[in-house]
Amino acid sequence: MSGITSKLTIIFFAVITLLISLVSDIIVDKLLFHVDNDIGSFIKTIEYEIFWLILFIPIISIIISRWLALKITVPLRKLCYSVDAVAKGEYNERVNIKGGGEIESLSDSFNRMVENIEKQIHLRQKLLADITHELKTPLTVIIGNIEGMLDGVISNNEEQLLSIHDEILRLNRLIKDLSDISLAEAGELCLEKTKINLADIVNRALNMLAPLFSEKEIKIEKSIILEGSNIMGEATRINQIVYNLLTNAIRYTANSGLVTVFCYIEGKSDKSWVVLTISDTGEGIPKSDIPFIFDHFYRVDKSRNRNTGGSGIGLAIVKRLVELHEGFIEVNSVIGSGSTFKVYFPPIAKAQISS
Repeated sequence: MSGITSKLTIIFFAVITLLISLVSDIIVDKLLFHVDNDIGSFIKTIEYEIFWLILFIPIISIIISRWLALKITVPLRKLCYSVDAVAKGEYNERVNIKGGGEIESLSDSFNRMVENIEKQIHLRQKLLADITHELKTPLTVIIGNIEGMLDGVISNNEEQLLSIHDEILRLNRLIKDLSDISLAEAGELCLEKTKINLADIVNRALNMLAPLFSEKEIKIEKSIILEGSNIMGEATRINQIVYNLLTNAIRYTANSGLVTVFCYIEGKSDKSWVVLTISDTGEGIPKSDIPFIFDHFYRVDKSRNRNTGGSGIGLAIVKRLVELHEGFIEVNSVIGSGSTFKVYFPPIAKAQISS
């Protein structure tokens, strides 16, 4: 607003200066013209000129006031009205002020702010709906099985109990994932970072998940470089990143498919990085979906079929955990060929950059 005040001050002094200059010129001209004439006639002429000036100055003032009102006061009044509307929850309110200057810049900033608020509210509503859906599914299965057992419709055998147990575990994992992502995004997820070897964690994860690979007869190709793959991180969280990416690769790779795992040193953006690359030969991700796969509960399969995907929160956790370790993640995918996830971690010591 300091700029607006400066402009008004400049305009005010310009008008006053103009009027003073006009009056001075008239008086001097009349004085020189009538210097040899009768003094009474001179005074009457001055009075006549002053009368018209007195009449003329209010007209100029009204015109200037009207211009200032149209230029500043009215737009500010519109902006205040829109602010009040947004404060009442009308987030579709927008301000349309043209003409350039600070007022238009202020209105544009206000519109962007309201758009962001509206977007965040939409995301929050969608998040709540997704959480409700994901919690409701296992609870419905558990309640249905237990009520069926109590009514004698479903037999109380080991198979049914295992089914209920699986749903309870699924519900517990979902709650834990929600807790992790909420803490991470709030900046309250504290990491106890120590020197760890990423290659060791990847090898252990592959050994633990070997039964799942064997169950689908998925072939594993790996090239893991132990030397130079030391990073600063929390082993539990790094293991969580690796497990999520590997289980995703298993889930979306067809029987007798191929999963490749590489761990190496790479130069990128004039820096050396410890890189974990996990590729699969699944169906791939549509290009239009790639920008959203790290969003909460986003799934390429919009039907949310439990046989074709998880809760849709795993990749969101992966991305946030990678960022907390000062790294980043990239994804490339081709429909019909599969997907590749590349995770970059900063190394502890300077390593030899591979070609």
